[in-house]
Amino acid sequence: PHDIIQNALVSCNEFLHVAKESIRRSALSKKDRAKRGYSPMCTENFASLIGKNDIPNDVVRKFRIGNENSNNGMSSSSLHQPNYWPSDDDWGEEHAVAFKRNITQYYEHSNKVANIIIRAICEAVLENTTTSDDDGDNDDDNSSSGSSIQRS
Repeated sequence: PHDIIQNALVSCNEFLHVAKESIRRSALSKKDRAKRGYSPMCTENFASLIGKNDIPNDVVRKFRIGNENSNNGMSSSSLHQPNYWPSDDDWGEEHAVAFKRNITQYYEHSNKVANIIIRAICEAVLENTTTSDDDGDNDDDNSSSGSSIQRS
């Protein structure tokens, strides 16, 4: 895991801080820059998502990836869209391939960790609910219940 994280950090630094803007822009989404690929500085406004439209755009560059669709490129879900990677022609095959590999490995590893955390939370909630139901105690304060999760 340490190598995966380190490689992703190095690749992000190379892409966001070392590479030319033209290389970064080769990874702009063809559909909606906010969903996948590169998002240039001052082109998005997080505050607008919470209804604050009078705030300046974010002074940050972003690179987003997500689950790609597995149905021959056809998906009606906005959650399953193609990822946009830097072009081999613009950045060179060595850099582009390493970036995609390192970021994809990090994304896959992060998903595994996130799934473990979500599963643990769900198990704790279920265990706490079962314990509370068995006791006949319907109090809202469950802070004293000692839930533990054991993995097999």
